[in-house]
Amino acid sequence: MATVHALDVSSHSGFINQSAWEEAHRHGWTMAIVQAWGGLPGGGSGPNPYCEAQLQNARLAGDLTAIYIVIPPDTDPLTHELIRVAKAAAGAEYQHLEAVAMDIEDEDRRPLHPDDPDARLADAIANVGDKDVWIYTSLDNWTHIMRGSERFAHYPLWDGRWGPTDGLDDAFVPYGGWTRCAMRQYQRTTLLHGISADLNVASLARLGIAEDPQEELREEVERLRKWREAASIVLTAQAAKAEEIAATLRQVAR
Repeated sequence: MATVHALDVSSHSGFINQSAWEEAHRHGWTMAIVQAWGGLPGGGSGPNPYCEAQLQNARLAGDLTAIYIVIPPDTDPLTHELIRVAKAAAGAEYQHLEAVAMDIEDEDRRPLHPDDPDARLADAIANVGDKDVWIYTSLDNWTHIMRGSERFAHYPLWDGRWGPTDGLDDAFVPYGGWTRCAMRQYQRTTLLHGISADLNVASLARLGIAEDPQEELREEVERLRKWREAASIVLTAQAAKAEEIAATLRQVAR
């Protein structure tokens, strides 16, 4: 299973130039997930004013891109306007996205809807319509906000589970019908290569993203090269040993 490392950024990250994304990409951060709608630096919530530029510069640096939309608790189960505004924040970059993530978190752990949280989330997913959907949440958030619903377990889980290691499945506890996660956010806001971001590790296969066959071929070639180097070292050592034994036998024969 091939894993990739991803940076998720928001309006709090501000404008991020292409060179910063390129530097991060060179160091193995090859996916960017950008807030389209959520908390703003001045308070309140709304569309990320930097969303399109963040996506464009990350994509031009070679990254896979996606957006996330915070779905806030509300008494209205309908989300058409929220999703429309969030998608508009991505602008022309929307067409290049791998997926749209539904962000299910709330500081006060309020239900997504007082009577039917499933209906509100299902409406948000339906309003995305034209992109694959992931779900970002955590065990605690999902238990309270979605009341532990298992209706959405067929969507890839982006799990907020922070810890000292970046193993995708490290200390995962099943919930919501998920038996594993597709992506893990393992470290909160960090300044990395000039980018203020949360750190993530993901399986492309589990996210439903086709892996680059050329990259797989390059990895296989590299594995074979290393095997040949190791085999050559062993054979050279064995040949030297054989020559040493032969020399000893010739000396004895004299």
